[in-house]
Amino acid sequence: MNLNFFLSPSIDTIQSDFSFKQLKAVISVYFISMAFLVVYYAIIKVIDADVFASIFSLEKPVFSSKNSIHPFYIVIIAPILEELQFRLPINFKRIPICLSLSFFILDILYPFFNLRLFYKNIEWIPLFKYAVYYSLIFSILFLTSKLIVQNSTKSIPTYIPFYVFNTLFAFMHLGNFVPLHLDLTLVYFLRLLNYFVDGCLLGYLRCRYGIWSSILVHILMNFF
Repeated sequence: MNLNFFLSPSIDTIQSDFSFKQLKAVISVYFISMAFLVVYYAIIKVIDADVFASIFSLEKPVFSSKNSIHPFYIVIIAPILEELQFRLPINFKRIPICLSLSFFILDILYPFFNLRLFYKNIEWIPLFKYAVYYSLIFSILFLTSKLIVQNSTKSIPTYIPFYVFNTLFAFMHLGNFVPLHLDLTLVYFLRLLNYFVDGCLLGYLRCRYGIWSSILVHILMNFF
């Protein structure tokens, strides 16, 4: 991995064909992400052993009986949706931007629609409703995209959407800690940094090897 990429991210050289180089990049990014996670837990243990002992109650393991969300959503659906929302629009083109904005709008409206997706069991009717609402929002945005994404956006440097979307990706994961506790502010801050690094690593794969590479690694991250 070329660290200079993060100084000036670009998507001009996407290598879509599967190759050993791509496989090497996927494996490297995954293990780098796991290394940062280990560092995060190590820092928390040094700072406060009691917090470290209870850290897994803040972020429940995927297959824990205490987890209220279906593992299929955490491992498969969430990585796909999050990559479409936070990594795909890095190129700042009309359709990816509309796809991403549709997710953000539906995230805001989510409580009003009472769409309890994948809670313990996969509920197909709420899932269908979510798909319908998303399609309607996307259609409206796409039809009015001339007003949302002007031609001037083509001159926007890639590093701006790259770091903006990855910052939003990090803050979105604060929801994993709800309800928040003021005395755990440092834990939240360190975890946000961890998620930001993960987002940038996934962004690197998206820019260099395409969206499916970042989806694959995101699935592996959530599974393990």
